[in-house]
Amino acid sequence: MPVTEKDLDLLFNSVLILHFKMLKEEYGVRSFEMMPSPGSPLYMEDEDERPVPLYVPLCRNMGLHPIVLQSFDLGKVRFIRTMTERLDRRFVLVDVGANVGLFARQCLAEMAYLSRLYLYEPHPENFEQLTRNMAGQANAELNQFGLGPEPGTFRLYMDPNTCGNYSLNANAVPDGADFADVEIRPSVEEQAKWLSSGEEVIFKSDTQGFDEAIATSLDLEFWKSVRLGTMELWRLPGKEYDEDRFAKILDGFPIKVFQSNPRQPVTTADVIKMNGDGSGDVDDIFFFKP
Repeated sequence: MPVTEKDLDLLFNSVLILHFKMLKEEYGVRSFEMMPSPGSPLYMEDEDERPVPLYVPLCRNMGLHPIVLQSFDLGKVRFIRTMTERLDRRFVLVDVGANVGLFARQCLAEMAYLSRLYLYEPHPENFEQLTRNMAGQANAELNQFGLGPEPGTFRLYMDPNTCGNYSLNANAVPDGADFADVEIRPSVEEQAKWLSSGEEVIFKSDTQGFDEAIATSLDLEFWKSVRLGTMELWRLPGKEYDEDRFAKILDGFPIKVFQSNPRQPVTTADVIKMNGDGSGDVDDIFFFKP
């Protein structure tokens, strides 16, 4: 009988969370190494065709799925593949908020037509694991800084329960959460690299409440070279971005859907209205040109 999401939640909440907590708090364990099975979504080889181990964070939302299912949020990756593989061309992948590299590894496994990857992760511990998880990938550029409208050192707030929930917006994490100072560089300074090959871009941003600020800090001309994009839209208070400019970006993509209901197209007006309601709900949006 296959393992279900419900089974995983039950297993984690009843047993493994106690062991994870003990290992982390009593012994300082931050991650563990595993070797994904050949053919699984997280399996990857280096340039010499040697398997690359996967380093999995010891935290609530990211630790168990890679172990049991050998995948993580695979639906997002396969939706992107479905929308791009039929186009029969090469793409550049931009991954803003790459975390430890689970998304990028699965993209490499699922999409052989990626010519170059640009990954951005400002948190030192996450970046260390990202470096390990992307070892031996000559076509991947790893950057230990985040992107935004302005350069500087900014406070990154860290959810104590999950290393996948780090944000520049304090409203994205519980009260009293820890923080670290990280480097942010202007998004617009990076876009020339992404376009240097002349290939179209797949753009992914997952920054817990900062995606709109990153998107609107890029040139509008850049978005003409993006074939498909996905962002996490978290309806948090305290988000600051140019709403009209964000609408112009979305208007450039004829098809827009939410990950929660990918068969139901939405309009730019729908997205703007939903995104501003301050409910605290979250959903990923996909926008693309057919």
